[in-house]
Amino acid sequence: MAERTNTMKKLDEAKFFLERMKAPDNNRYFDYYLSAYISASRSVLWVMKAEFTHVQGWEKWYDSQTPTVEEKLLLKKINDIRVRTTKKKPLHTSERALLDIPKEHITEEVKEFMKAIGDKKVEVSIQESQDDKTGVRVGDEQITFTGKISEMFRRLPEFRDEDIIKVCERYVAFLKRLVVECEKEFGEKIEHKLVESFSFGFTEPDLFK
Repeated sequence: MAERTNTMKKLDEAKFFLERMKAPDNNRYFDYYLSAYISASRSVLWVMKAEFTHVQGWEKWYDSQTPTVEEKLLLKKINDIRVRTTKKKPLHTSERALLDIPKEHITEEVKEFMKAIGDKKVEVSIQESQDDKTGVRVGDEQITFTGKISEMFRRLPEFRDEDIIKVCERYVAFLKRLVVECEKEFGEKIEHKLVESFSFGFTEPDLFK
């Protein structure tokens, strides 16, 4: 079995935290795992540079890996998140629910109410329908939406309308493509150093004296 590179190990670390974010019982610690994921994933290319920078041809190959416009935007926003969580404040995700309300329930009264909200303090209630009943009820300073919740996810300000898990999956896919291509081209050209995995000693320091 070929020795795993430091770069691949760092990618595996990021994937580990991504999987922990998906676990249904980790809702309480989601932001912690997200922070760890951001730190590990942003380190993948730094580790790659440290590991492969002295390999002939690698730097030219790396410079040729030009990201698309969409990838550049993804990279910028991920880096913004990293800077925020490492230098300013901990990450805090918010939950967002998408409610399925048929368009025919959005009457002119509902439209006018929503337009008139402005800076006024109103009560907005979201009720998940237990059957197929959906609707919108408008009061003096209250509006109630009843429908099926089609999707719930966590988000960050940098990706306000996206599930942050799906964002992280896109970033991992981007990194994996680079890592796999890098190892295919240059993996056999680096020297693997032995890493200590186990050692032992004796409780009596003068045992052999």
